[in-house]
Amino acid sequence: MNIEHVVHTLLSILAISTITVTISYGSIFKLLRHHDKTGLSHCPYCLAHWVSALYSLTVTTNFIDFIIITFALVALSSIPTYLLINYIKWLDSQGENYAKVHDSANSTL
Repeated sequence: MNIEHVVHTLLSILAISTITVTISYGSIFKLLRHHDKTGLSHCPYCLAHWVSALYSLTVTTNFIDFIIITFALVALSSIPTYLLINYIKWLDSQGENYAKVHDSANSTL
């Protein structure tokens, strides 16, 4: 494994984390969350499974590799997701208008 693979993997983890937090908490996706009857868009961890699976489809054709990559990405992306969510909540507690968390089903703010 060379440095390019490591960088690509780290960027993929950050992208999955950012996508899931943006869909789950961002005001731009408020309408999507409102109409989502499955609850998937309200849970960053749940959504990370689907985002990781979609990404894994692009990097492997082997089913076992697909499963391993998907769950590894979910596990690894949960760390920056946790940090991002707590950072957003901290900013919200500081009164910053640009980082408000709006109408998320799992928001306690």
